[in-house]
Amino acid sequence: MAFGWIYTFLSVGLLAVSAEFIWSRPVHNMARFAVSEYNKDSTDLYASKLIKIISAKVEVNDDVKYILIVEIGRTQCLKMDNMDIDICPISNFDNVICHFIVVNVPSENITKLVERNCSSGL
Repeated sequence: MAFGWIYTFLSVGLLAVSAEFIWSRPVHNMARFAVSEYNKDSTDLYASKLIKIISAKVEVNDDVKYILIVEIGRTQCLKMDNMDIDICPISNFDNVICHFIVVNVPSENITKLVERNCSSGL
């Protein structure tokens, strides 16, 4: 794995993730998970999707904490079970910047969104 050195370094605590690592599979998966949870909690009839990851920090202890700032956009797709968000076009509404904290506990196979703070307009 190209980023193996980052995983070794992470074991010492908090790390601001480099630009190359922002779109790595673990960070991207946690950002998508956070947006999925955002959609579940949102009263909007339309689904939102991840536009870009602005910044990411990772803290490793007994769990892995992902501290993410992301841009999300409202799609033209109504929320439905088993929808493929990737094929939904973005609407003309303002995008939203969100600060998410996602905690992953690999030993217990648990992932949860523990903090969400979003503001509209860029």
